[in-house]
Amino acid sequence: MKLFITTILLCLTWLSYGKINRKDFSASQLERIDTIHQICQHTTGVSDTLINQMIMGQFPEDPKAKRYSYCLWMVYMEMDDELDLDIKHMWEFLPHIHKADVHIYMQCNAEAKKLPGNDVVQKMWQMQKCAQGRVDAQHYLFF
Repeated sequence: MKLFITTILLCLTWLSYGKINRKDFSASQLERIDTIHQICQHTTGVSDTLINQMIMGQFPEDPKAKRYSYCLWMVYMEMDDELDLDIKHMWEFLPHIHKADVHIYMQCNAEAKKLPGNDVVQKMWQMQKCAQGRVDAQHYLFF
């Protein structure tokens, strides 16, 4: 029974793939999303279970989960260690129905950059949590 449930969860992960609606993205965007997901998962060693929790808006205080989120932002959005989020890049990434959310991501980015300390992984983790808390649940993106 446990194997059956695990199999179903894995299949649902691939079908929903991070709660993103795949039809909202171009083929090149989907290819990039898939590639970066694989790179970040392999690099950080984060489990599918942790990824699924983050997809559902939960943020387990796990170093691998934090590094995975950091990796997605740094690689996909091509951010530097100053955590500068390019509004043009964000605008191009988000599907049309999510364009209104750009200001939320930019605001959360600005707030995260002001957090004390030099731990960029933790700052990006706080940015992700901020965005998830402010973006409409139907627009929350994570893969």
